[in-house]
Amino acid sequence: MWVQMILYCGLRPGETASLKWDDVDLESETITVCSAKESGSNTMKGPKTKAGIRRIPIPKEYLPTLKAMKYVKGGYVFTQRDGKSHITESSMKRMWETTKKYMDILLGAEVEHIKPKGKRKHSLIITRHVLAEDLDLYDLRHTFCTDLEKKGVPINIAKYLMGHADISTTANIYTHPTDTSLETARKLINSAP
Repeated sequence: MWVQMILYCGLRPGETASLKWDDVDLESETITVCSAKESGSNTMKGPKTKAGIRRIPIPKEYLPTLKAMKYVKGGYVFTQRDGKSHITESSMKRMWETTKKYMDILLGAEVEHIKPKGKRKHSLIITRHVLAEDLDLYDLRHTFCTDLEKKGVPINIAKYLMGHADISTTANIYTHPTDTSLETARKLINSAP
């Protein structure tokens, strides 16, 4: 659910850590981003720039997931196991590593089942990866922005949804040419008089 928030809504990891249920409006299907966990600490603060404060529409693919989560008035959307404390950098790292492991397995990685001593039932060790080694959590934000481009969302709106202060950041870093966008460009070029 946490990884999907980054992929479908484009939030930064620190923004997901500070996100509270009061920031999620399931009726209007929007998320208001107004704070973030400061990198390297557990301090919640406002975003680096005013551009970081924004309202993001919740995509229809993600809305049922959010609705199925346990709503706690005033509480954090993503919590530690206690159900109250916000997620930390170390918990985000563990969640991302676990997600990558299972993505790798689903994509066909070779695994070995290990039965460790003690109470744990078994463990899966990946012996041959198929997932790119350099896949980073921030790549999900890149995908979100590229998906905005694919869907025809104007770049100035993408800039707002990404929380960028400068449109060149959106244009130069987060958007990537795709086969679809190149084909659209080809058709436009060939249709011009």
